[in-house]
Amino acid sequence: MGRSGPRRERRRSGGRPGRDGDGLSGRARAGRPGGPVGAGSHRWGGAVQRAAGDPLRGAAGTGDAPAARGARALAARLAGGDGGRGPDAAGTARRRHHAGLERRGAATGGGPAAGAALERTRGRVVSPPRVAVIQFPGVNCEAESARALERVGLIPELFRWTRPASELRGYQAYLLPGGFSYQDRVRAGALAAKEPLVEVLAEEASRGKPVLGICNGAQVLVEAGLVPGGGGVELALARNHMPERSGYYARWVYTRVEPSACVFTRTLAAGTLLPLPVAHGEGRFASREPARLEALLRAGQVPLRYAKADGAPADAFPDNPNGAAAAAAAVCDARGTVLALMPHPERAVDLGAMSRDTTGTWAEAREAALRSGSADAPGPGLTLFAGLARHLKEA
Repeated sequence: MGRSGPRRERRRSGGRPGRDGDGLSGRARAGRPGGPVGAGSHRWGGAVQRAAGDPLRGAAGTGDAPAARGARALAARLAGGDGGRGPDAAGTARRRHHAGLERRGAATGGGPAAGAALERTRGRVVSPPRVAVIQFPGVNCEAESARALERVGLIPELFRWTRPASELRGYQAYLLPGGFSYQDRVRAGALAAKEPLVEVLAEEASRGKPVLGICNGAQVLVEAGLVPGGGGVELALARNHMPERSGYYARWVYTRVEPSACVFTRTLAAGTLLPLPVAHGEGRFASREPARLEALLRAGQVPLRYAKADGAPADAFPDNPNGAAAAAAAVCDARGTVLALMPHPERAVDLGAMSRDTTGTWAEAREAALRSGSADAPGPGLTLFAGLARHLKEA
């Protein structure tokens, strides 16, 4: 015990070590005394590593928030926080606005999303599409995901598991973010997949509405049978297969775009490399049928594969960080509107957030952006959200 009192252990949001693996977000809500950390606080840690001048973090080296606008104001409302002024104030704000946020969310909250630029189509004003960011207990990447959606002109709204499932039908798309839903009990994503929300989600997906599941969200989609969508549960996201180690693994990897009708990637040329971070303990796409993933690859349902820096398919660890069959980093349904994605694109929406260890054209773009003071320039992860935005605006 020091002068400042007893040291408190930093814990993840109700999770156990070495499971889903979104612990890099650093926002230990459930296990942290004093309530949740305010949105935009530097204590969020590794999930959102931004350069000076980023509107989500404010001035470099300070906790000061800019004017209540842009992505940070949205993230603060989603988290129920006070813009980074401390956990106690954040908890008070969360309790005060909880009901209103759940009913109205960002779309009518009077902030940047509500005041987002409207588009004029054939003489009528059209509001940007609304995307439900579904939060189960233990999820901890919702604010970063919301920021990415807003960056591409969409309106994100936090949709908690406590809301009536039928209210999901009012959205144009859905995102299941990373985290440790229900502490990853039984299997990662298994309990959340049984929620009534997911039943409604499946109904809306069958109508062609896009659904993106990231990391733990991907595990939920696989456990629910929405991916690959042939009826029933066909795949699993099993424990990582790694030489001389097991459990949680986090690093930046290369993913390669494959020919696919997937709405999130179809604007990208086949062979395009996207460096993205992974952080999970159960991320290995597997099936009881040994050739199932290869068949899905041929059918265009594996839109992203792990790759080497030169673009060749990853055939071994660490390029393939979990031993996934067919080096699958993502699997979609046959229509291409439901995507289960293990890497975290929301952690790579800015060039300045990229790892210094990456090489190639994205690394060159990162260095140029840092030299010019534009670290917020669009990064590789933003391309997937841009694909969603384009699809929704063309629909």
